[in-house]
Amino acid sequence: MSNAPFVFEIGPLPISGGAQNAYFVTPRGNGSGVYLANDHREGLAAIVREYDPKSLECDPQLAEAASEFGIRKGDLTLQRSHWIGGAAFKMSLGDHFQSVQRESAISGFASAASSFWQAAPWQFATLHGPIEVALSGAIEDRLIAMVFGSGQHSLSLYQDMNTVRAVELLARSGRIEDAAGFDSLMTTFEGDPGFAANAMQRAYGLPRIPVPIKVKNGEHPPLGDFDLLALGAALKAASFLNGQSLAAESEIVADDLQVRAILRVMAEGEER
Repeated sequence: MSNAPFVFEIGPLPISGGAQNAYFVTPRGNGSGVYLANDHREGLAAIVREYDPKSLECDPQLAEAASEFGIRKGDLTLQRSHWIGGAAFKMSLGDHFQSVQRESAISGFASAASSFWQAAPWQFATLHGPIEVALSGAIEDRLIAMVFGSGQHSLSLYQDMNTVRAVELLARSGRIEDAAGFDSLMTTFEGDPGFAANAMQRAYGLPRIPVPIKVKNGEHPPLGDFDLLALGAALKAASFLNGQSLAAESEIVADDLQVRAILRVMAEGEER
């Protein structure tokens, strides 16, 4: 695998008076690392003023424009995909992950969200009810998951069945905002801003921005590593559920932390 600094672009960004693209060099080394420009040629010209073009590799989608400057086309490795996805998260969600200590928790969450989206478990009627979640490893907990697919695709984790019943009633009556006010960990999938969704497509094959949300007493406290690991493990396991497979398990690893999730679709009327 090449260790050459990698050049990639995210855009177009809506900026007053028009739109521009952001061009990145990662790792940044001694250069600025980020450049705003109107087009590829302008952005790449700014980069080679600070970097030796022979030392760089670029995202395959920049290869044609970059060849003029002597920048080689690089492979879109897993690490480079995470750089693109991480930049898109920062640009679209700001300080959403400011309390997360491990970058691998963020990238692992995004990869799991992509698996969930591609599997589209909300299409199966058998998955429209409560799903038991058993977490083990760095997190020991038992939760109830709900997969939502009407209007807003999402996966939510709740502490007990009473909360799930209340959420189900509100969701069925169209009171989605009220349903989202209960204590939970959830992931929604947003199409805007478009530049971030486009970057997620390149990074993870996910045409949406996966947005993790924590709700506690009606507030949105900062997300931590364990929150992302719980969501990631549940999302990944849920991607294996379908009309015939009503139980699944998966795990997610972030540096020194490992979390396993075992999911089981609960029978109608079953109490936990």
